[in-house]
Amino acid sequence: MKVDWPRALASISVNNGDLTDQNRPPDDPLAATGTIETQSLLTLLTPFLVFGALFVVLLLVWDR
Repeated sequence: MKVDWPRALASISVNNGDLTDQNRPPDDPLAATGTIETQSLLTLLTPFLVFGALFVVLLLVWDR
């Protein structure tokens, strides 16, 4: 199926009211933003996960 791209792009409505990317509501708020608890938990665990992985790699290299 061949698509006439200029006509398809021209048919897209630019005027969608006041809903721009900055102020439109997320499609699925919980999936798009996550909960505060999830974000805080990931923020707290990230350094431990990163340095833990580096420590494991260091031990594996050191043991050779």
